[in-house]
Amino acid sequence: MPPPTSSPSPLSTPVATLTTLLQTLQSALPHSPPPPSNSHPPNALSLLHDSSSLLHAQTTKLSLLLLNRPFTPTAIASILTSISNGCVPGLLSVWELCDARLYSRVLRDEIRVLLRDTTAGVLALVRFIPQLEAQGGRRRREEEVEEERQREEILQATGQVWRVCNRMIAVAGMGIAGVAAEKVDAWHALVKDAVEEIEGWDPDDSEEEDS
Repeated sequence: MPPPTSSPSPLSTPVATLTTLLQTLQSALPHSPPPPSNSHPPNALSLLHDSSSLLHAQTTKLSLLLLNRPFTPTAIASILTSISNGCVPGLLSVWELCDARLYSRVLRDEIRVLLRDTTAGVLALVRFIPQLEAQGGRRRREEEVEEERQREEILQATGQVWRVCNRMIAVAGMGIAGVAAEKVDAWHALVKDAVEEIEGWDPDDSEEEDS
């Protein structure tokens, strides 16, 4: 009689699918998107706002499921599928639509960094799922230190995704002019600090230190 075979995990396919999609987005970011073929392309900033808002909500639910017991594979698989079907394709479309001639190089570069940080944060969360599934949600005294470390890292990854999603939502609302103005203000503040430091520098102090 052949040995019984274990049933496949309901998380295997959702984890693999989402990981592949996130890696696809990562690999697209170093390359500038080509001009949209559509003469009236969708609004990339509206799509950025909607995708970021959805990802923020789904990440919150995923984090709570990973942090609490019992471990619920079916519920986690549902969230992963939602992120794969909605959030990540939406963010990939944002990048494909973000032609510098339409949205400026400043805004495109800002979005590139935000998408890079988003994928890193979500991938960090997803990588915990096989570990937690293998543990089966059981708490063992000798594993308390490891569990606490996992908990802290899950919270850090969740916080990263939240921060980036909030920034993407803000960028979508600011638009090209708002992001450009923000960059100019930051540059002016940097130059002002540099000028004040130079004006306050006394060459005699440097000579005394050298002597």
